[in-house]
Amino acid sequence: MGTATYLFPGGKMSYSRASMRSTIVMAIAVIGVLLSGTVAQAKPPSRPGAVKNLAAVVTKPAGAYSVAVTWSASTNTTSYALRLTNSSGVVLDSERVTATSWTGLGVAAAGSSVTISITPYNGTRKGPQTSISKTLPDITAPQGSFTVSSTALTGTLTQTSLSDDLSPADAITRTVDWGDGSGLASWSTGSVLQHSYPAQGRYLPSVTLVDLAGNAVTIQVNAMVILDTQAPTGTFSTTPASAWMSYTKVAVTQLGLADDLSPAPQITRSVEWGDGNVTPWTSGTTLSHVYTVAGSYSPTVVLVDEAGNTGHVVASGVTVTQDSLAPALRLRVPATKKAYVASWKVIKGTATDTGTGVKQVRLKAIEKRGATYYSYKAATKRWVKAGTTKSAAWRKATFVIAVPAATGAWKANLKGLKLGTLSISVTARDKVNNTSPARTKSQKLTHA
Repeated sequence: MGTATYLFPGGKMSYSRASMRSTIVMAIAVIGVLLSGTVAQAKPPSRPGAVKNLAAVVTKPAGAYSVAVTWSASTNTTSYALRLTNSSGVVLDSERVTATSWTGLGVAAAGSSVTISITPYNGTRKGPQTSISKTLPDITAPQGSFTVSSTALTGTLTQTSLSDDLSPADAITRTVDWGDGSGLASWSTGSVLQHSYPAQGRYLPSVTLVDLAGNAVTIQVNAMVILDTQAPTGTFSTTPASAWMSYTKVAVTQLGLADDLSPAPQITRSVEWGDGNVTPWTSGTTLSHVYTVAGSYSPTVVLVDEAGNTGHVVASGVTVTQDSLAPALRLRVPATKKAYVASWKVIKGTATDTGTGVKQVRLKAIEKRGATYYSYKAATKRWVKAGTTKSAAWRKATFVIAVPAATGAWKANLKGLKLGTLSISVTARDKVNNTSPARTKSQKLTHA
């Protein structure tokens, strides 16, 4: 086997002819790959198979239709994209799932159709779409409203509304049970139906409505009270007998309630308080009111039974007095060591009231340290710079609120008090916001 010698910068190199051929073949292969510009790529995912056994069940548990969809798993599939559309192509619901069942919700008219479309995916690769359509069934019962009235032994039932989502009103079947054991009566025409009752009493009629799809509803109407001329009666008390204007809650309490035919829960109640205000009494045995004008009042309870008979029962009276006096306020200053900071860290006093009672004591504090005023902020319990004028300091200060004890004693803490000239202003308010004159005090503090 021959050899070849080649000159290179810096010396000579010799190769066998076989080695040269092998090197050339490899170089040609590499150049071919580079020139082609292709590199081996991963195999794409398999195309998903078509969805089979697609089925749907439609119900209407509430205002929207519920479409429960099931299908058999398709081959090479990792997920399914579902859409529920109406007859116009509007998407009512959609979702991407990995299971083989899904429930979509949609609002559409009964009798219209919806389409369920499902597309299988293997990763990002899309498979063939499968669809089915369903007609939305009429599963909603009719609606109606009715009023009752009576004259002597004749009861009258009046229809005030009647409707259905698909069936016209004149196609809805109406049947009446008058509640007296006389059997069912067909109501074929008109909006008024009458019936003769056998005797005085309270009867509970009902109306059954059936639409063309067979959906039915029975509506219990108000009681039919025949030959009732007696008003309801009751016993009521008023507490307290003395009240403060714009403050005290005056309560009327029901002690008894009765009627010859109507049950107590069916008797309508309201209270005329005597000051021009009337309050419906819808529940419970106690109703409260706050009078805003002083005077003597006798609340009246108005009772109406199911036949419309009205009774008026006067409850016990109440005297309402205006509280126009402000609380009496006292500010206690330290008896000794008045110039010490420690003596003023807790401000004390008393506040009493002969009327509605003391609601709160309000205190503001400022301090002059050198030429600068500081204002006390109650929320943060800190002193903040307020400039060089006392008026600006008072405006910037906020109230420390103290609630007196039963004895009238109150106290307010001032955190972070330092040497300087302390000024405080205190007022007391009662429960109708009468405010006492301000008590003020200034003290130069020269000792800690």
